[in-house]
Amino acid sequence: MVSTLTGLTIWLKLEQRQLTQQVSSLTMAKQAETDQVKRLQAQVNLLNQQVPKGLSNQLEETQAELKKLQNRTEEVNDKAVSSE
Repeated sequence: MVSTLTGLTIWLKLEQRQLTQQVSSLTMAKQAETDQVKRLQAQVNLLNQQVPKGLSNQLEETQAELKKLQNRTEEVNDKAVSSE
């Protein structure tokens, strides 16, 4: 009975040591992932600062010009079809 308890105690201590190591590894991995997320957030913030503020206005103007060109093309096509 004593030898069984001794063996169980040794096994439990080994398991505790392994679990402690696993917790330590997981904690370090979590910290590494957290650091990576922070780095990526910083990169995104930097990229957002580098995008010109007037980009959306330029896009709207370009879309308006494109719409005008499409309308003119349709007008020309309509005239070409009606004159045939």
